[in-house]
Amino acid sequence: MTTPQISLGMIAVANWVGGITGTEELALLIPTVAWVVVAIALALRLFRREQRQ
Repeated sequence: MTTPQISLGMIAVANWVGGITGTEELALLIPTVAWVVVAIALALRLFRREQRQ
């Protein structure tokens, strides 16, 4: 898997230059979205807020 920073950077540069197709963009975007989902799931699980009394 690629890291989100590299994947988003590649999408931005490729779109700026105009050398990327829709399927290539999805191939780069899917791992990025997957990392975001994993990060949010881990954050919600590991950093639970304690209720005040």
